[in-house]
Amino acid sequence: KLSDRVNILPVFLALNAAFMGLFIIASYIFLDKDEGTIRAFAVSPARVWHYLAGKVGVMIIAGLLSTLIATIAIAGKNVHYLHLIVLLIATNAFGSALGLLIASFFDSMTKAMGWLYLSVILLSFASISYYVPAFSPLYIRILPSYPMLFAFRETLMQSADLGYIYANVGGFAALAIVLFGLATMRFKKTLTV
Repeated sequence: KLSDRVNILPVFLALNAAFMGLFIIASYIFLDKDEGTIRAFAVSPARVWHYLAGKVGVMIIAGLLSTLIATIAIAGKNVHYLHLIVLLIATNAFGSALGLLIASFFDSMTKAMGWLYLSVILLSFASISYYVPAFSPLYIRILPSYPMLFAFRETLMQSADLGYIYANVGGFAALAIVLFGLATMRFKKTLTV
């Protein structure tokens, strides 16, 4: 059983570290559009996925830093840091790829904001079932944030269920690849806009 202080950490990790990419990556894309960076990139020899992968990489590094600072401060050394880092990379890549895909349908941050907020609000519903396990209807259990919260919690347990953690790592990595591929296809069509 986790202490109350440590028990809050998985929600922070899921919403702040894993889904931080939703908003920030979209704002990076729209900032690049406003400044003309995307037009310059469109005529360069680099590929679209290089540009998008660079944005995802920045989000993963920022997520790792914020996670490690918060986790060390709150939980100390009683954490499976290697498993936490691997899980965070997969979940952050998923959140960032989701943000890229949503951003690909809009030409400004103002227009995308509603969908970005809706995504985060829907994904945050899983925290209700995390704190009140007796309330876990199917519509909450199918949210990707539901297993994510419990996988983060496993990394904080004294004896972690590595099978569960790495099943989530594999699932979120696969989802990240699919979403990133879809976002890349969308941006190939709209990158010069």
